[in-house]
Amino acid sequence: MKAALFLLLFTLVGCRDNSPMTHRAFIWNRVWSDQVCESIQKSSTFISSYRILAFQIDPAGTVIVPNLDCQFLAKINSPQIAVIRISDGTSDEAWKLIPGLISHLRAPHYPKWKGIEIDFDCPTSKLKNYRTELNKISRILPESWSLTITALPSWIGSKELPRLTAAVDSVTLQVHSVDDPAKGLFDPVQANRWVEQFSRITKSPFTIALPTYGSVVYSDNQNVVVGVESESHRSDLWQYNRTVIGSNPEVLTTFVREQQVKRPRRCTGFIWFRLPVKADRRNWSLETLKQVITQSDRNSK
Repeated sequence: MKAALFLLLFTLVGCRDNSPMTHRAFIWNRVWSDQVCESIQKSSTFISSYRILAFQIDPAGTVIVPNLDCQFLAKINSPQIAVIRISDGTSDEAWKLIPGLISHLRAPHYPKWKGIEIDFDCPTSKLKNYRTELNKISRILPESWSLTITALPSWIGSKELPRLTAAVDSVTLQVHSVDDPAKGLFDPVQANRWVEQFSRITKSPFTIALPTYGSVVYSDNQNVVVGVESESHRSDLWQYNRTVIGSNPEVLTTFVREQQVKRPRRCTGFIWFRLPVKADRRNWSLETLKQVITQSDRNSK
């Protein structure tokens, strides 16, 4: 009788997941320096793992290979996942390059990866084809490696999204973008709505990707956005109107604290784009990121 009553209460009330919501970070540097290594060392006390840009396939099908400091990474105890970024406008032929890139990542000089993440802004209409490609990738990964993808809020509502998330081990939900320059890079109300919707759909655990960086938005005289400058200078947009937007640490501290209290279903934590490095022109300092994480963690308890 007691066992039956407990089962009934468990079903009605549910079981609250008390495991900590961790903080991860993307490392997106194409040119590594001592400053990148310094940021990794200093952040290891408040960042649990790192997603490291390992390859980028550009629209022409060229593979850009950042000069990672593999010797340094081999000494880091924090888990590391290799990110393969497929740029917007890249043809379907790019998928044929993935097996070779995975083989390359298994070379002895690379660190002991825990998995790969595919960062591809797939059009919603092609999610079924994307799932097919992910199934192919999953079959050739080493058994100990996980497969993660970056997901866009625009996919929410597609009948293919549950099947897509079921095809991978975890998902990174990106809730920052330049949709409305007046709202900056991050709208907490919209982000909260996306997280709630995604948590009801996904078949796999997910993390919430949050911004630390700033951008320059270029628009025409009708306020139509014609380009965004985030990581590299856009000399082709000099004739347009220029607006600088950023990521507000106070807003993001509050958002993280609220998510920790709500604990969305299947959400395991947060991942910050991107890990601050001293040479960054448009990014928080590493100390600001640490303060946001520690304050949000402390205030949520």
